[in-house]
Amino acid sequence: MSRSGGLSRRVFLKTAVASALALSLSQLRFRAGKGQAEQVRGEIPEYRRWEDVYRQRWRWDAVVKGTHLQANCVSACAWNLFVKDGMVWREEQAPVYGQTNPSLPDFNPRGCQKGACYSALMYSPARVKYPLRRVGARGSGRWQRISWDEALTEIADAMIDTCLIHGPECIVYEGGSTNVDFGPDTAAAMRFFNLLGATTLDSNGAGVGDAALGAIQTWGQGFVDGTADDWMQSDHIVVWCMNPSYTRIPEAHFLWEARYRGAELV
Repeated sequence: MSRSGGLSRRVFLKTAVASALALSLSQLRFRAGKGQAEQVRGEIPEYRRWEDVYRQRWRWDAVVKGTHLQANCVSACAWNLFVKDGMVWREEQAPVYGQTNPSLPDFNPRGCQKGACYSALMYSPARVKYPLRRVGARGSGRWQRISWDEALTEIADAMIDTCLIHGPECIVYEGGSTNVDFGPDTAAAMRFFNLLGATTLDSNGAGVGDAALGAIQTWGQGFVDGTADDWMQSDHIVVWCMNPSYTRIPEAHFLWEARYRGAELV
């Protein structure tokens, strides 16, 4: 904006930066004490100037490793989590992946916007933290908080009744985003429903929609190729029933790099 409009570019940029920094730290508060800022979890920061907010943003207690399970993707990418007073303030992709072939692009960095926003979602007021029972008509948005014992008892009763009346195959297990074996959140559930005799859906096809159906129908298995960097060595690539830009973001760059090499992508 010009000065004639009442706001110079310098003032506009300074105001925008200050606002962005203040919003990014809206979950935390610092109180002066013993010569340095003391952080109190869950409150808004109090600083003299926006520059102080920026400086504190780059001070951490620890940098730990993490990933994002069930994030609408099977990749479970490695991330560095910047932690201060037990809270994650920032996430960055961790370049820990080796190169399988020196003549091909490597796998770094892995991770996408779905993972990068997880620290914000983790502290979001909209996050569901307790079991809720619907008390109104479906779609009415009316819920009642219940205890974990109540929630688990209702689920267990419904499953037992279904097994006794209709059979265990009438219980359907959907594994989410196919992050199998990337942590304890999927292995126990899969084992339980397999032992129960429940119907287990193909998460690739039903969940993220990127199953190689042609390979399944022809060979009986969905993964018959090599790693994603092998796409770079292809001359003709056909993408069928999937959109890697949405369902396989960390590997999608190999498709575009194959095009730079001269491959035809259909």
